[in-house]
Order: sequence, then structure tokens, then C-alpha cells
Amino acid sequence: MNKCLALLITLSLLFAATTTHAADIKRGKKLHDQNCLNCHSELMDGLPNKIYIRNDRRIESYAALLRQVGRCKDNLGIAWPEDQVLDVVEYLNTKFYQFEGL
Repeated sequence: MNKCLALLITLSLLFAATTTHAADIKRGKKLHDQNCLNCHSELMDGLPNKIYIRNDRRIESYAALLRQVGRCKDNLGIAWPEDQVLDVVEYLNTKFYQFEGL
């Protein structure tokens, strides 16, 4: 049941990303830098962006990136609405991942 719900949420966010929201990459960078850099810096010995470019990175698709940003947001208790989550995802995808389309 949990996996089905997670898949449904991911698919709805992907659908929303393609139909209703033009991502604001600048806002995504700002949100990322304000909320993600401290934790990533601790995890990566003071080099927060290394988490995205390391050889053993875990994110291998746009959908996985979307899920991971959602997990981090939830774990930190960040109150980003859906459009801000998508902004952060688009920033990360543009800057580090370059996954093709949705």
C-alpha cells in the first residue's frame, strides 16, 4: 500500500510538472541553498555539492530525483508546496543531473 501511494504521488507530481508549472530554477537554487547545503556539507566533509557529483550517487532518473527531494523535504520538516519542490528538482536536474525529459 505504501509503495502504491508513493508511486501515485510521484506520478501526480510528474504530471503536474509537465502540465501546470514552469519551474523557476533561480528560486529552486535559492531554496536549495537555504535548506539543503548545511546537511549536505556535514555529509560530504564541507563540500555540499559533492553529494550530486560523487561516483556512487544514488539518483539515476528524474523520478528518483523527485522522490529524493520529497524525502529530504519531509525529513527536515520543510513546508515547500509542490511548485517549490519542482523548482528545487529542476535546479538540481539542470545543474547536476541533466536527465532527459520526464
